[in-house]
Amino acid sequence: MFSAIISLAFLVIDATAVTPTIDNTCPYEVLQTVGSYYLQVYNGSCFHFAVYQWRTYGEADAECYSTGGTLALPKTQTINDFLTEKLLNFYGKSEEAWIGLHDKNDEGGFEWEDHTHVTWDNFAPGNGPDNGWLASKREDCVAIDPMDDGKWHDFQCEEDMITVLSGSDPYKMYICQYTS
Repeated sequence: MFSAIISLAFLVIDATAVTPTIDNTCPYEVLQTVGSYYLQVYNGSCFHFAVYQWRTYGEADAECYSTGGTLALPKTQTINDFLTEKLLNFYGKSEEAWIGLHDKNDEGGFEWEDHTHVTWDNFAPGNGPDNGWLASKREDCVAIDPMDDGKWHDFQCEEDMITVLSGSDPYKMYICQYTS
């Protein structure tokens, strides 16, 4: 009987040690500065949904980097679906959010913020490498659109005279990802 209780105790301890939670997946600094409501764990990564902050791509990227992360890297359909579902159904947001994808270094050659190349994509028609109109050379940063089934749209990364004159808004929500 005693050995059964000890075995059960070890099973409980072992099960909690491997179950990914906000507390054991998200960086300490993030846990100290971000309310747990805005943190989600999926597939071994911690995601900070900054749905209450509007930043340019560069500002959002710098904020994620300053706490040890990157803008979210939805490299698979399942991660993309997770992000879309959380934005739309959990947080009730319909606006686009920056993800860590851009073609700032090579027009049409999109790469992730972790410097890996795209092997799966979810670009909306007329966006990404297929964006053939003149502004495409200025639209280098990518946001996920929860109202377009999580499709990706490219936008200008930063505010400049053209965004001001055109009424385009480079300020968006963003999602940070922390992976150990």
